Amino acid sequence: MSLSTEALGNIAHSFGQTLLFQGFVGAALLCLFGILILRATSSKRDPNARLPPVYKTGLPIIGNFIAFAKSPLGILYDAQKKLGNVFTIPLAVEDCTFLIGPEAHATFFGASDEELDQGPVYQFMTPIFGKGIIYDTNLYKRRQQMRALGGILKPAMLRKYSNIIAKETHAYLRKTWGKEGQIDLLPSMAELIILTASATLLGPEVRGELFCEVSHLYEMLDKGLTPLSIFLPYAPIPAHAKRDKARKEMVKLFSGVIKNRRDNPEEASKNIDILQ
Repeated sequence: MSLSTEALGNIAHSFGQTLLFQGFVGAALLCLFGILILRATSSKRDPNARLPPVYKTGLPIIGNFIAFAKSPLGILYDAQKKLGNVFTIPLAVEDCTFLIGPEAHATFFGASDEELDQGPVYQFMTPIFGKGIIYDTNLYKRRQQMRALGGILKPAMLRKYSNIIAKETHAYLRKTWGKEGQIDLLPSMAELIILTASATLLGPEVRGELFCEVSHLYEMLDKGLTPLSIFLPYAPIPAHAKRDKARKEMVKLFSGVIKNRRDNPEEASKNIDILQ
């Protein structure tokens, strides 16, 4: 028995499609099984605790996550309308409780760091900030790091920044706005914030010589924070790959600036930014 080339090609194509379909099904089942394991192992609720009402929509397990990925604010508005100002939304591997309004906020913001530690919640920021920085460390070290960062925002420092901010703002308005016309306010304010922040907090080298590169890298870091990132910050998606590459480039860039300052301490002593 012999088969024509065309027949063999059709058989191979059908076989390939079958394998591809089975691969997709297998991957989907594996992901679903992984989610179930994570939910089972991460559940540490007190059975006697009074818990907020739970919001559910769509398919079991993944329905809320799909809705959240499509419209984070949309699902919150719907949950608030149905359940009130305090509710929990199970999102794949995590249960997220939301507190809306001044009364609920008073309880949240009045709690100490020991009662409501931000570290476990903000682990999705570790790929952006880096290992051992801010939320990827214990509370004692985090407070030390925050105090070091807070020094550049003290009133005495802010008074020094005012002239720099005014200069950057006037230059930006003259260059981009002109005397009349229309402007898209949101992206314009975003650009202005980056300009003033780089000039005051990051120093003259970044503002004068490296601004375009730093601005692009910040954009890649920002776009690397997606709804999926909150739950799976290391998922192999294009946005995360660009985020990780941008962070490596950012480290390399600022390491160069710091090295140059150490090599020229007298000139560097004139700077008042965070790198000094």
